[in-house]
Amino acid sequence: MPVHTPSHWCLLVCNMKHCRWDFYDSLPHSRHRSSLSSLVGSFIEDADSALPPNMLDWKIEPVEGIPKQRNGTDCGMFVLKFMEAALSTSEITWEKNKDWQDEMPRFRAEIAAGFFRVFHELILSNVPGHNMNE
Repeated sequence: MPVHTPSHWCLLVCNMKHCRWDFYDSLPHSRHRSSLSSLVGSFIEDADSALPPNMLDWKIEPVEGIPKQRNGTDCGMFVLKFMEAALSTSEITWEKNKDWQDEMPRFRAEIAAGFFRVFHELILSNVPGHNMNE
């Protein structure tokens, strides 16, 4: 789940395979972790019946070796890319993907293109007589 601390976005991922919470932070600072335990508690309380009973006891582990940002404005984009990596079915090799900062303009363009494609399809699907498969 995306986590907003004052002026910064991070990502907390429930790692069911290893019974832990993976914490992705592109600009690591102790204050970014300070509210995570209460956030996990609230999440578990809200979704209690669908979750294992011991999740509150799971450790929150920072994910090591992930790309770091070199400015104060790209944390949201890093979170989106971390989400993409966490949802990927292939193993992520962070060493090969260490420096994302210079790729941010391309990442933004890819996300914008994806939104435009979805919006275009939604609009066309509502046009009478228009077949999306033609």
